[in-house]
Amino acid sequence: MSRKSRKYSPELRAEVVKAVLETGATPAKVARDFGLVPETVRTWVRREKERLRGNTPDAREAHDRARIAELERRVRELEDDNAFLEGYSKVFPQVGGWIMTVKILPMPEGRSTRASGCQRGKIKSTP
Repeated sequence: MSRKSRKYSPELRAEVVKAVLETGATPAKVARDFGLVPETVRTWVRREKERLRGNTPDAREAHDRARIAELERRVRELEDDNAFLEGYSKVFPQVGGWIMTVKILPMPEGRSTRASGCQRGKIKSTP
């Protein structure tokens, strides 16, 4: 023998859930006060808590869509960076996989152009 499920108005559901959440009473006590089945009240309260936490299927789906959009934006950004670096590597010479940079600085006053410590192309070792 199957039981016929009862339909409750949204107003009654909201009032019962409010009574549980605001007063801190147990779902069983509130169910007795309203003449309801305790498991029904527990289910309503659980669903309302999930809704408030944003843990509903719609909220998870919205979160997933936002995360996918962020990841797609990041992929586009990285693809742009890679395209730039590929073009950059074709323009500038590379040595052993590293881009070689040479910066020539003027010599300070009173210094010779010869590197200190060098004689005939050999570097003196200093202890």
